[in-house]
Amino acid sequence: MRLSINLPFRDKQGRLLDAAGIAERARMIEDAGFDGIWLGDHLNTGRPDPLVYLAIAASATRAIEIGTAVFIVPLRRPLDVAQRLITLQTLTPNRLTFGVGAGSASKEYEVSGLDFAERFRMLRADMATIRGCFTGAPGGLPGRAAGPSWGEEVGPPRFVLGAWHSERQLRRAAEEYDGWMSSAGGLTRIGGRKIMADAIKQYRDFGGRRALIGSVSIDLRAPTKPMADTDPYFLECSPQEAAARLNYAAELGYDDVILNKTDVSANPPRPGGYQYDFTMDELQEIRALVPRHSA
Repeated sequence: MRLSINLPFRDKQGRLLDAAGIAERARMIEDAGFDGIWLGDHLNTGRPDPLVYLAIAASATRAIEIGTAVFIVPLRRPLDVAQRLITLQTLTPNRLTFGVGAGSASKEYEVSGLDFAERFRMLRADMATIRGCFTGAPGGLPGRAAGPSWGEEVGPPRFVLGAWHSERQLRRAAEEYDGWMSSAGGLTRIGGRKIMADAIKQYRDFGGRRALIGSVSIDLRAPTKPMADTDPYFLECSPQEAAARLNYAAELGYDDVILNKTDVSANPPRPGGYQYDFTMDELQEIRALVPRHSA
């Protein structure tokens, strides 16, 4: 199983990271042996632009996968997204995975002047436009006067669909995308670990290939609490228990777990749900929880 982690936003003192700080964390993640560097997306002032952060991370590393978990496509203009993706794919050939989704926060659609109820239709239409920019299909970005467009020249990144557990979305992820990404917070809050098992079985039955779990909170200094089958999937517990919970996901058949460093064990406790900073020792301890993936 591949093990990846989200980039932090701030250092240990709570200061926002600059480009040098992002690059340093990215190198630490790769040197610690992780398989990927990821970042989520929300349209608010408390979140950075994930593609900018990932571009910095990619420039500071050598071969590690970089990805969005997930990018809320309908909140942006698709041709603008396509241009940014083509640029990042050019800079990081064969390293970019573009996890996409419709999002679940109605407020983000409201402030953008968009209809939340139309988000899945918009996602399908926008992704058709974005894909067209890599294939030369009508509606894509204009290329040179002759020959392939820039998007055709560099080729598309891997496209992964972020979705919960509806049959329609799982089928779409299996048939139209390179993978499916569930959310440890979103997927399991509506049924716990049983939903994890049911959803991946259905996804595999549809012929799905790569299955990822994103937003998995981890704090190996947090007190260990029992995790019932109806509880969310999280790793805020002892290292031994975290290793057992990761093994559970691997036994279900998930290929990737994307971690989100939290700090609930701090005194006073810091709230979960945010990417907190880490040391190299912390990264190495986390990475040692599962055997290293061999491609």
